[in-house]
Amino acid sequence: MRESEFLQTLHFNSLRLENGSVVNMSVPIVLAIDDLQKQSIGESKRVALVDSDDNTVAILSDVEIYKHPKEERIARTWGTTAPGLPYVEESIAGSGNWLIGGDLEVIEPIKYHDGLDHFRLSPAQLREEFTRRNADAVFAFQLRNPVHNGHALLMTDTRRRLLEMGYKNPHPFASSIGRLYKGR
Repeated sequence: MRESEFLQTLHFNSLRLENGSVVNMSVPIVLAIDDLQKQSIGESKRVALVDSDDNTVAILSDVEIYKHPKEERIARTWGTTAPGLPYVEESIAGSGNWLIGGDLEVIEPIKYHDGLDHFRLSPAQLREEFTRRNADAVFAFQLRNPVHNGHALLMTDTRRRLLEMGYKNPHPFASSIGRLYKGR
């Protein structure tokens, strides 16, 4: 995310797109870098993103580097700055002092080789799948762990409410946020 997108997500839990539409976005999707990485990027406007084997998987163009407001990000995302939350300590508090954003060109989707890669669809593939299923509404849940009874009840209740609102074919979508950060 660029800084303007990061701040919209952080402060408004949504993102206004170029066409004027608004997308719910309660968790910023950002890449933190440290001081050494920032220095090595310098004034470059294109950066290669690599996987754990150093294979280029994406190119970030028109690069923008900005300060990482860790404490504010933690407070607005989790509603607390109390120490001890494992994900917060590992993924945000312990990450770089800078965030990098820009135009992302994915060359090769990241594969985890865990038997589930065929379920990890791009946004365009997800739109195609929901169109194929004739979904007139999509309700999404971000999960760190497998679905449990509480999530199942939320999904069932949300579908019921959408049907009551007049939607004919609402579909659930569950995404594992923990996978977004694996390996970083």
